[in-house]
Amino acid sequence: MNLDLVTFFELHIFDQYIEPQSPVVTDTYFALLQDAIYRSSGNMTKQGLKSMKVSDFRLIPVDRIFKTPEEIQEIYKAKMKKHMAGILAGISDQDRQKLEALTKKKGVVNGK
Repeated sequence: MNLDLVTFFELHIFDQYIEPQSPVVTDTYFALLQDAIYRSSGNMTKQGLKSMKVSDFRLIPVDRIFKTPEEIQEIYKAKMKKHMAGILAGISDQDRQKLEALTKKKGVVNGK
């Protein structure tokens, strides 16, 4: 099986230096296996073969690996903002205005 250079070095670094039993290595292995099975099945069109990538079969996204603390904090803030927007969407306009008025006051604790 011919591996592209990036995938080879990803596997090598994870296997040798980071964590030999890493779930990422296992996920990449099975993604390569699924890719090989689909390519050898004979049921794929030429366009389907060209558009198919190993990353299509990965269960663990590569972008979740090697995050800096700043990136983790940004992701957390974005999740919290989305969560709060969902909560506020379920509140009536009158209650939302009351809540905004309460949060603007200084020294307000638990709405009292």
